[in-house]
Amino acid sequence: MEYEATFDNFAPGNYLLLVHTDLPPLSDIFIRCGSQVGQSLPSLPSPGRDHGCDWFFNRKSRQLTYLVAGEGQVQVILLVKESVPPTISASTSAPESILKWSVPETWQDVEEGWGGHNHTIPGPGDDVLILPNRTVLVDIDLPFLRRLYVMGTLEFPVDRSNILSVACLVVVGGELKVGTLENPLERAQKLLIHLRASEEIFCDRYSEIRIDPGTIGVYGKVQLHSAYPKKSWTHLGANIASGNERIIVEDAVDWQPYDKLVLSSTSYEPHEAEVLTVKEVKGHHVRIHERLKYQHTGSVHVMEDGQHIHLAAEVGLLTRNIRIQSDTLCKGRLLVGSFRKSSREEFSGVLQLLNVEIQNFGSPSHSSIEFTNVSAGSWIISSTVHQSCGGGIHASASHGIILNDNIVFGTAGHGIDLEGQAYSLTNNLAVLMTQSVWSAIWVAGIKVNRAKDIYLHGNVVAGSERLGFHLRGHRCSSQVLWSGNVAHSNLHGLHVFKESGPDNCTCITGFLAFKNFDYGAMIQVENSVEMENITLVDNAIGLLAAVYVSSVLQRSIRNVQIVLRNSVIIATSSSFDCIQDRMKPYSANVTSTDRAPPNPRGGRIGILWPGFTSEPNQWPLEPWHKVRNGYSVSGIMKLEGVTFSGFVKSCSSGDLDICILPNVESPGIMHPIIAERTRMLRMKDENKFYFPPLHHRRDLERVTCPESDCESPRKYLFKDMDGRALGLPPPISVFPKTEAEWTGSFYNTGTYREELKCTYRALIQGFMCKQSDQVLLIIENVDITWAIQNVYPVVSVTSGFVDVFSSVNANTLCSTPRPVSTFYTILPIRQITKVCFVDQTPQVLRFHLLGNKSTSKFLLAVFYHELQRPHIFLGENFIPPTLVQSVSSLLDEPIGANYFNIMDNLLYVVLQGEEPVEIRTGLSIYLAFTVTISVLEKGWETVMLEKLTNFLQIDKNQIRFTHEMPGNEGTLKTIADSRAKRKRNCPTVTCASHYRRVGQRRTLMEMSSDTILPPATMETISKVIIIEIGDLPKVRSSELIPSLSSSKLQKLARQVITAQQTGVLQNILNMTFGALVVTQSKGGVIGYGNTSSFKTENWIYTRPYVLSVLVQPSDGEVGKELPMQPRLVFLDEQVTLHR
Repeated sequence: MEYEATFDNFAPGNYLLLVHTDLPPLSDIFIRCGSQVGQSLPSLPSPGRDHGCDWFFNRKSRQLTYLVAGEGQVQVILLVKESVPPTISASTSAPESILKWSVPETWQDVEEGWGGHNHTIPGPGDDVLILPNRTVLVDIDLPFLRRLYVMGTLEFPVDRSNILSVACLVVVGGELKVGTLENPLERAQKLLIHLRASEEIFCDRYSEIRIDPGTIGVYGKVQLHSAYPKKSWTHLGANIASGNERIIVEDAVDWQPYDKLVLSSTSYEPHEAEVLTVKEVKGHHVRIHERLKYQHTGSVHVMEDGQHIHLAAEVGLLTRNIRIQSDTLCKGRLLVGSFRKSSREEFSGVLQLLNVEIQNFGSPSHSSIEFTNVSAGSWIISSTVHQSCGGGIHASASHGIILNDNIVFGTAGHGIDLEGQAYSLTNNLAVLMTQSVWSAIWVAGIKVNRAKDIYLHGNVVAGSERLGFHLRGHRCSSQVLWSGNVAHSNLHGLHVFKESGPDNCTCITGFLAFKNFDYGAMIQVENSVEMENITLVDNAIGLLAAVYVSSVLQRSIRNVQIVLRNSVIIATSSSFDCIQDRMKPYSANVTSTDRAPPNPRGGRIGILWPGFTSEPNQWPLEPWHKVRNGYSVSGIMKLEGVTFSGFVKSCSSGDLDICILPNVESPGIMHPIIAERTRMLRMKDENKFYFPPLHHRRDLERVTCPESDCESPRKYLFKDMDGRALGLPPPISVFPKTEAEWTGSFYNTGTYREELKCTYRALIQGFMCKQSDQVLLIIENVDITWAIQNVYPVVSVTSGFVDVFSSVNANTLCSTPRPVSTFYTILPIRQITKVCFVDQTPQVLRFHLLGNKSTSKFLLAVFYHELQRPHIFLGENFIPPTLVQSVSSLLDEPIGANYFNIMDNLLYVVLQGEEPVEIRTGLSIYLAFTVTISVLEKGWETVMLEKLTNFLQIDKNQIRFTHEMPGNEGTLKTIADSRAKRKRNCPTVTCASHYRRVGQRRTLMEMSSDTILPPATMETISKVIIIEIGDLPKVRSSELIPSLSSSKLQKLARQVITAQQTGVLQNILNMTFGALVVTQSKGGVIGYGNTSSFKTENWIYTRPYVLSVLVQPSDGEVGKELPMQPRLVFLDEQVTLHR
């Protein structure tokens, strides 16, 4: 059982007794109220006698009762885990009574070769064995021993000091014990466990176990308890300048003279941590023997809204009364593990430390304390590990370990490194972790990215040469949230990289990160991420967040989110020092290739624009911020209840803090940021956003890209949905000015905006538009077999605004012979936007919106160069065309509603929310012809289709009506004239580099204002009928229907044309035929490689009625060419000439 609870409004004398029942009879119990660890009681707690969180556990009734008392708000942490006692041996005999070390009878039955053999007591240099089922109490000063094996119980008294000096020590199924939680080693007494690693003696007298020199091997139980100190560490209570000999601490402490302290750095340089010696303690005031070398912060930053942020250095006591140390640097280790001796004997280690100091342990390959394959029952409380040649505490393949109130200082590796599950870390302090030259893995103060079900509360990493916390995150649906953790004076405060949370969501909660040189939080995970209660202060970049979706299929789209909720980002706090805090830490010099991108305005950055990608960052080949934004990922960033504060001109007039800045080194789609309940406190517009001017893409600097000649700059969209961030009527859309020079000849260019609602802000190089709901439209060319070389530029036309889509070239250099596949732009909702491709419109397109409400609709009109009937799919569901009275009425229809206007070749389709819509254009031919019908009989359409089906010998599902309207040959000419349609609806763009100087501008657009030509005057019985021949998008018939190939379609087209020209078609259908338009596929290989496509052409065929001789042949001689050749022409029914 594990939980955290907060009790409020306690008055003096108020208390609660909380009861839990049905607990395991053997339980390890840890209860903490604030900084006070509860003690086990022999009877039920009494409010007047006992302290808050003191507890009593009745093993018989399996009932736990603990006391909650205090004033104001009391925070309680409770951990109850089933205790797994080590299996020592197959023997079940009861232990003997306690024996004293000094009595020879204690050592009877000890075999030859062990100290105490032959009725003596162990002497100097002896190997000593504590036999199983025997308890030995140390009652004399011990000699220097060689090897010590504990298979029974070795106990040290709590009322006298002792020294245990051994070359190595092994607890095998036994117990090494000093005091208990209730009765620890007294404050005035000391115990030193001195390991003589220099003698190079192995504990190897048992073949199953071999322990290195200077090592304590725990395969039983080690319980070391000391009463000193009551307070392990606290915070600095006030700012302290260098040269001082006195510090003020936040809490009253009981530290003693000549004890050693560590004072953490509060600058970007972790090596400004200092080791100090206590001279005198009076309450909150501590005098020290040394003079401080550096200044340290102990202040509170007060935000504009009155909120307090504590930014204080940590002060920790390194000295303990129980001390374990090696006589040789880099040689000691405390190893806790388990092994099976036989089928009947298993030895499992349990380590329980309270107020223990471990010094000069660890090696480049090992941590000072190592847990391997350890079950629940181990805990380390209020202890210190310092001056380690390796890591501090490492656990692997273990679970259930509790670490509370510990200090890890000065390690050449990770401070705390856990792999396994069900760990609890509360109020631990890690100071000054240095990067090992033997490791390519970045060092972290607390590394738990390979552990599951972790509880983190109140932990601090105060200075690591690389990472503060290296995390995995927890389940987004978890009820137990992390809280109160702090990271400062690192390169990255929080670091989450290539992690994947359960249920496709990673959650990170409860962190303060300040004075981190690169990132307060660097988060790159698979699928979605949610961050809550995060406070980021004085970091070069507050937050870099990116998500990736691996194994993306070509047709799949995953909706992922980056959510930052109930958080605070402060660029420059009141404790920021414009001289000291502008100096680079030493670790920045050796990691220059991984540096965070600088703010072009010189200050700090709140959020670097997020990334959504189909492939993770390639560190160490690329820096952390280089995110390759994948074209198959749909995602947005949400800011919910986020406060931006302290964004100012800091230190000098040239340094300008920016709340949100584009990540110019990440190619691809720039996904939108949506804000609600977000505040930007008392700052100018220039501090809110900054969109850098047009620049060359760095990935295109050394190559020549045809599409870059008129490439539009990247587009960014920020939306303030409730107006709280920007103080304007909502919704508010913010986007950069993106008019490239090629659009300079247009009157309205760039992103659509209403003049009365939008204001250009020169200092941010962008627009702020009130009451404007813009969205990001993404177009994907899904069919990789449809490779069109001249697909770019893609142009949008919205209410007179002409813009070019930004392109995404699938993250490949443009010199690679692959087509551009993805485009995106910013557009308004509830407007009609025309989309025009420069060449053929791709056969399979996917459209989806980002940043759109689920109820908001968007009407898109895609231009096709020929008569078409594209098929609309929502997922795999086919959406048939909608009959509408007007195009605008489509906005009243559901998502996917569509209509193809044959007079303009525009496909209108409704988009809604963020659900993708796919347009598939298969191979078909279209027959448009005029017929004259005297009397329209009921069902004439069905009869016509049946006759054509029989004539062409195709399946009934491969032919269908698409349109029927009044009209004549003039109507057909309008339908066939694709050039005029394009001129009416789409701009003509001739591209050259938009980096050209003024004076080299081109005329780029020819766009007629003409409306659609009305059909010519016609008789009421003359109709235009359009029929499509081709495979259906989805055939429900169970019969096997052969697919109509391109060659088969061309053959059918020729058959229809011939039948129309010869009159056969008229006879078959029993109708009077006029002109015929055939959209006929013309085979040809275009594009890249061996990819084939079919370019269509429209021809008007008129049936000949009369054959006339224009020129008569002259007389001639047999066998010779006539001097005058004959000329024949066909005349139609109106006697119109057709040569």
